[in-house]
Amino acid sequence: CFTLTSADSLNIYKYQNGKFNFLQSGIKQINSSFYNYILKLKNNNFAFATSNGLYIVDRHLKTVLKQFNQTKGLPNNFIYAVLEDKNENLWITSNKGLSVITKTGQIKNFNIDDGLQDLEFNSLSCLKTTDETLVFGGVSGFNFFNPNTFRFDSTLAKPYFGSIMINDEKEINNKPFINEPLILSYKHN
Repeated sequence: CFTLTSADSLNIYKYQNGKFNFLQSGIKQINSSFYNYILKLKNNNFAFATSNGLYIVDRHLKTVLKQFNQTKGLPNNFIYAVLEDKNENLWITSNKGLSVITKTGQIKNFNIDDGLQDLEFNSLSCLKTTDETLVFGGVSGFNFFNPNTFRFDSTLAKPYFGSIMINDEKEINNKPFINEPLILSYKHN
């Protein structure tokens, strides 16, 4: 199959006997005004990056199998691009950062605090290299990483105060304050 998209339409053709034959216009279950990127997945289904989220469509381009959008955990509905890693995780870019949708459907979002060049990315600006590195282009440059060496760390850091100064005097040294409150008198405001 071959898809031809414009800003507001999707037409699907099949190449046979040296010519393109029209199959259908659009996919009825996709509610979007923009089609930004289409990716054929390893399982032969398709991922559609649209202005209304990411749609996973069956290999026959007839049925929407899943939709991911803001209500499901993405930071934004406007999806610019999608790439699949070797573990069948989907990495997507939007107006509010980079996200990964795991094979099990869990979503993890990344933003500037995680080292992104900016929150906004560009349509069609993505590449998967031969060594599996993913490259995504945004308004302030590129982000690239190899998801095979990427580790998710969900461990919460314990707060630690090396020292606390109250009224310009060092009051407490090397106390971790993990499970006990710090109580100050009114004079310490």
